[in-house]
Amino acid sequence: MGSVCSSFSKDEPRPSSVASSHQFDEGRRFHAKYDPSANPGEAVYTLPNDDTEMDRLNLQVNSMCGKSAHYANFLAPVTSALQQPGAKVLDAGCGSGIWAMEVATDSPKAEVIGIDLSQVQPTTIKPVNLTFEEADVTEPLPFPDGTFDLVRCRFLVLGLKADQWEPFIREMVRVTKVGGYVEISEPNIGHFLDGMSPSHREIMKHAYPVLQAKGIDLLVHENIPKHLSSIPTLHPLKQVMREMPVRAHPTDKNLDRVASLAREDVISGTGGLKPLLMTLQKMTAEEYDELIAKAAEELKSQDRGLGIYVWYAQKKQT
Repeated sequence: MGSVCSSFSKDEPRPSSVASSHQFDEGRRFHAKYDPSANPGEAVYTLPNDDTEMDRLNLQVNSMCGKSAHYANFLAPVTSALQQPGAKVLDAGCGSGIWAMEVATDSPKAEVIGIDLSQVQPTTIKPVNLTFEEADVTEPLPFPDGTFDLVRCRFLVLGLKADQWEPFIREMVRVTKVGGYVEISEPNIGHFLDGMSPSHREIMKHAYPVLQAKGIDLLVHENIPKHLSSIPTLHPLKQVMREMPVRAHPTDKNLDRVASLAREDVISGTGGLKPLLMTLQKMTAEEYDELIAKAAEELKSQDRGLGIYVWYAQKKQT
């Protein structure tokens, strides 16, 4: 299934509004609200929304957030429910749209909706039961109470400020049907930082204070279960954590492929911070590129992988 939309990002026509809703910085395209300053501001999303980033998000879903990591596109027990007419799924912060496309293909009777701040998803080459809408997940979700059987988000750690997570999660629960599920997947970045290679550690030494100044919590995985557990309309949550390897495994072809994909995602994502760090940390392009190249090589021998958490909980009758 991973190949469903592996090449749409460069060939698929984009919505016309995209042209007027982005800006460029150091050759990368960002949303119009992107703020390359240390000001926390209203919008904090720090990564690009160009083709390179869409390819990374596709890779991320295939290697970390979907079937390669968890053997399924979601862990909540809703597979049977999504095969029924009238079932609905919301992908909140859908990025490139690849996860929503795979779920819509696997569940042709369900209506799948993906929302994102950037309208960069495919408009024609997609399942007929899938629609994409422009929406900001830091604002109230534009759906009535109890609409969806599954509401899911993943890897929004760089998209929300620390104080935006709790209201966002409550909005996810609000639009979930009674008996439906909320599911969240985020990386344990602290686990990765503890075993980080020297060059990557140098990059994060520059990145961490910038992201912290913008209100981003890189350790949000510690608070998400607290937010979910505090909502009285949810049954006790389930938690799953898997570690994605980054170390090269030349004697194990399958494991080596997974690790290679994980490394590519980490390096590409770190590369997306380049314009921000060049501006705020006074780094030259050459200095940053040299660090990225060293980090990519060092990752091949890094024992500590990237921990991926998934939490899911069912909404109960009040």
